[in-house]
Formats: sequence, structure tokens, C-alpha cells
Amino acid sequence: NNLPSNSSCNKSLSTPRMAGQSFDNSKSADSRGALNDDESVMTNNSLCGNITMNIPLQAGPLIGNLSPKQSWPHKPVLFRWSSSAGEVKLSSPSNPSVHPLDPIVINAEPVDFETSLFIGKVMIRVSNVPNTSSESQENMKEYFKNRSRTLQICIQGKFKKRICFNQVYSGQEFARPLKRMPPRRVVKWSFNFLRSRLPDSFAADLFAPLPYYIAPLILAAKVVRADVSDPPDLTDFDIMEDLSSHGVKVLRNDLITLTQEAKKGNWQVQRKSETKLKKARQQAALNAMKQRKRDLGTPRLLASQYYETDTTYTFDYYDSFFRPDSFSLDLGLKRLDLCPFLGEQPVVLSMAKTIDTGEYLWKFEMWHARSLG
Repeated sequence: NNLPSNSSCNKSLSTPRMAGQSFDNSKSADSRGALNDDESVMTNNSLCGNITMNIPLQAGPLIGNLSPKQSWPHKPVLFRWSSSAGEVKLSSPSNPSVHPLDPIVINAEPVDFETSLFIGKVMIRVSNVPNTSSESQENMKEYFKNRSRTLQICIQGKFKKRICFNQVYSGQEFARPLKRMPPRRVVKWSFNFLRSRLPDSFAADLFAPLPYYIAPLILAAKVVRADVSDPPDLTDFDIMEDLSSHGVKVLRNDLITLTQEAKKGNWQVQRKSETKLKKARQQAALNAMKQRKRDLGTPRLLASQYYETDTTYTFDYYDSFFRPDSFSLDLGLKRLDLCPFLGEQPVVLSMAKTIDTGEYLWKFEMWHARSLG
């Protein structure tokens, strides 16, 4: 049995996925059509290597509830809450009531959000896209300086109920079948080849009617930290890993010292630090992730830890291969256009969902104008 060792994994998958009916949002989903029109919940049998899991999947509305392209603040790309993720309350310092289907402004300020299971905020940074202000433009340039990454999605907040680590998953979900896929045996061979780099609870099926690949949230993010008090500022450029409250060893991190040196103002010290900064940042994240997987990477260890309601969690995602501006993957020798494979659907920027009921803690997505024809 490769399911996480928790009895709640055996609950019926027909449980409603989002029960957040108590939110008082003056711009409710009903004012522009229900968020879940034409939605269906499906159970899919996942096959990836030797892992088999029952995953609650859903198909949500796609193009019908998109804002007109000419209104996208970062055209040709659009960032928003996913229409398949159920009830949410969104706000920001400059907009106290953001409609769930409205575009989210990036490279500027965090956006607050609340669902039935999580309350927090998200900071989205993306390189090489048009910005809404000169301040956002400078923020984008400064963050991506000396970094190979092309986007960052940082989530910070608190769980509204205590949930086991093995019950919350993150990853990528698609609302339609993928196109032009290589033979199934090639994909299965690829996953088997990567097996040693993937957590035991990783699951994927790229040939399903609703394709996906998912892994436990605690193992999927690039950087994770848990703070009972004094959490870091979500807008900080470097979020340092710290899961010591959950038994994960904290490693020595040269990145902290180098960052402090770079801020001293002495140009000689700063120049010397910046030459080491990129390498130290990559190494620190890699070492911390390896340590986290060592300390939490098995089903038994995952089942022993819980997201606590009195703790602030920070999940930092970033990527160096996905090019949002061109909707492509940078493979080094060439760029792979994603439009022919995805068709008219978005990609998930970040999501977290419960594996037993399929309820979303959050789900943010990105659309590209080229995928809409």
C-alpha cells in the first residue's frame, strides 16, 4: 500500500472540495457566474513507477470566465486565482476587495487571501513581463539580478486547522488532456529514471483525461520554513529554510553572511560578495531541500508531523526553466513551446490541496495570450 499512512486517506473522494461558504465578499463569485460551473470531480488512478494513488481531480471552466486580453495588466500573460479552486477572499493594500476572477498584479505587493483551510498572502515575481509601474519594474530587476530563475511564488500564512503533512499535496494539474505526448513507455521510463530524486509519495499521470503530477507540499517547495513567532517578511529576496520546529536539521548557510556583506555599501566588499552570491544561493537551497527530504521524505516520517495552527509557514517556489513571457521551457540548446502541448488551458503557478477531500488551500494560475489563439 503506497498511500500515506493515515486513516483519513481512505475517506470517500466525493467530499466537497471547498466549503468556504462563510466568507463575506462584496464581489461574490455569483455576481459574475459561479466559480465551479460545469465542474466535475473525478477519481483517477495514478501510475508513476511503482506508486499507485487515488487522486481527486476536477475539470473547471476555462476560457468562458477569463478577463478580456486587452485588460490584462501584464499582457501577454495573466495571473489569477484558479476558477476550479472554489471560494476565496482576496485583497491587497491597493485593492481591499479583489474579485476571484480578476487579474492579480505581480512584481508589486503581496496579495492577501483566505480559504476554508488557510489564511495568508502570496507574492508573485516574474521576469521579462510588462509591469504596471516603475516601482514594480525596479522590484523585478532587483530581485532577478544575479539569479538564473525566471519566476518566484512565495506563500506565507497559517493553517486554519491542524493537518498532517501527508495530507497536503502540491504540483501541477491540467484541465484538459495533454497533446503530442511521447509514448507512454517513454514517459514511464523517464519517471523511473528520476525515481531516486523524487519523494516516495510523488504521483503522476500525464496520460489521464485530467493530467497531473503531485507531491507532498512540504517536499515540493524549494524553501520551507515554520515560525512560531517573527516570520520573515514575505517580500524579502532570500527566504532562509528553517523547519527545526518539525525536527529538520538546520544547516550552516553562507548565504546569510554573504547577503549581509553585500548590503554594507563598500563597493569592493559588495562586488566580491556578488560573485559568490549566486553560487551560495543555489547551494544553500539545494542542501536545505536535501536535508528536508532526508528528515521528512518517507511516508512514515510524513505521517508523524502536522501543520500547526499557531505557526506561520512560508513556502517559496521558484523556477529557472519555465519562461512565462514566451510560454516555453528553456532546455538549454532550445526552447520548447508549450502551446502545442497544452492547448487552451493555463499552468498552475502554485497550489496546495488536501489529498483526502480535494479541498484547495490555494491555487494560482497563469494564462498566456498565445494559448488562446
